[in-house]
Amino acid sequence: MAIEDDLNEAEQVEQLFAWWKENWAWLLSGIAIGLLVLIGWFYWTGKQDANAEQGSMLYRQLVAASDRNDFGRMEGLHEQIDKDYSSTPYADQGRLLVARMYVETGEYEKATTLLRQVADQAKDVELRAVAEVRLARVLIQMDKSEDAIALMKPDAAGAFTAIQQDVRGDAYFAKGDMEAARAAYAAALAAVPALSPDERQIVELKLQDLAAEAGATVPAQEQAAP
Repeated sequence: MAIEDDLNEAEQVEQLFAWWKENWAWLLSGIAIGLLVLIGWFYWTGKQDANAEQGSMLYRQLVAASDRNDFGRMEGLHEQIDKDYSSTPYADQGRLLVARMYVETGEYEKATTLLRQVADQAKDVELRAVAEVRLARVLIQMDKSEDAIALMKPDAAGAFTAIQQDVRGDAYFAKGDMEAARAAYAAALAAVPALSPDERQIVELKLQDLAAEAGATVPAQEQAAP
């Protein structure tokens, strides 16, 4: 039995050498390719992390410039982030921040350009929603209430339903449609999730103002009746 075992082991070794002789090139090339893929992956992720870190640093500088109302510095930093770090989330956040600056300086066209970029292209769903709401508010300022109303889609807005209804109310009010404004504000108050306490108070004040403009809730002739 020992001799047969030795022969079986010898045959196995011989088969192993034969297999290695036929397949060593493929095996080594497969290992080499795997190593190259792994190295490439680490290089790519390292580069992405470095880009994100650089983008973050520039964005912090952008926020600091905003706090100082240094609009010239803000524009320069925004251009740099937009050019070199457009693949990072800081590009969209920078656009929102600079758009707010343009609104403050009355440069509404520049603001809408940046807000549309975020609304149309941002990978982050919440950033897109924020940009849409801000864009609608700017459009109302530009006397483009119809465009603002068309932009708001509260039925598909999820957590932004109440805010979108509030903006729709502002747009209808701006174009003189008080009934539609009242309905939109009421829908904002009824939406789930609910508005924050401060937001809710503001919408309630808007409804009160609408009632006051309509001459209160009781017609004048009824008020004069004995």
